[in-house]
Amino acid sequence: MYFKRFKNIRFKREYLKLDINVSKEIMLLGASSLITQLAVTVIYNSNNMLKDYGAQSIYGSEFPISAVGIVMKVNEILLGVVIGIAIGGQPIIGYNYGAKNFTRVKYIFYAYKSSNNCIYNRIIIFQFFPQSIINLFGQNDLLYNEFSLKSFKIFLRLCMFIGFELTTCIFFQAIGIQ
Repeated sequence: MYFKRFKNIRFKREYLKLDINVSKEIMLLGASSLITQLAVTVIYNSNNMLKDYGAQSIYGSEFPISAVGIVMKVNEILLGVVIGIAIGGQPIIGYNYGAKNFTRVKYIFYAYKSSNNCIYNRIIIFQFFPQSIINLFGQNDLLYNEFSLKSFKIFLRLCMFIGFELTTCIFFQAIGIQ
């Protein structure tokens, strides 16, 4: 009944047929987001492994889960700025790339690079002052601090590349490269 009230839109049966070329383009543009989301899923599903294998270690199952929880929260803070700048710049890049105004596209790409510099600065802070950050979240247990420091330094050392990956994927989506 609702569709009958449309005056400018007409629905026909042939409009509902799947167009392979359009579907292919949609899937290719979404592939980078799919890969990113799959990586996040793997990280969050690691809690089950931490519980099972942590129970078999000297740390127990609670310390690894809480330590990795701290690392993930700090990682979210780390990526918040980069994701905000990258997604905020996406429509500007798409519009200016389509209008062939490549100078503005380069300016936004430079903003992406500066957001990556922000990540590098924070990683340096998190590498040199991890105990202070861990103390913000709680316990003073020796095993807890030991596991937290190890996981903090290892995980955040590898995060230096994620800013480049996120901004590049969003940039390629904005300009329509498949």
